[in-house]
Amino acid sequence: QWQELSEICDDIPKSKLNQIDEIFTQYMYWLRAKNEIKDTTVPGLRKYFEHSKYEKLKNAQVMKDVIALSNFWKVLSEKELDNQRGISKEALKYIHCLEYMPNAFWKYNLTVYCCAKTRILSCFRRKKKVKRLSANIIYLK
Repeated sequence: QWQELSEICDDIPKSKLNQIDEIFTQYMYWLRAKNEIKDTTVPGLRKYFEHSKYEKLKNAQVMKDVIALSNFWKVLSEKELDNQRGISKEALKYIHCLEYMPNAFWKYNLTVYCCAKTRILSCFRRKKKVKRLSANIIYLK
């Protein structure tokens, strides 16, 4: 599974996301949202996962989730999408606008919205929600 994850991350253009540690950082935000952790102080990646003797990483679901998350970013990095992905071109335009944000914090918000609250990629079927999310992220800047 590590090989599969590495290959997926290698296929994501460098300007988008290409490092496995970035995927795990996003996964940390995903888990924090899933567990309803609202503390605004975010621990370092290693400290977060080593808490409770790496119990979070011992879950059998971890690699499936991390691979799904890396596939999520791979799909979003594609310029032309086939209809099988379930992402409208209009929704993709809003996501690509976020790439011009000065930092990567929007990626954590998008990950939480699409992964922790809904099923991955199904969040793009409702254009109004994608527009609202994009507008909120840009406004928070």
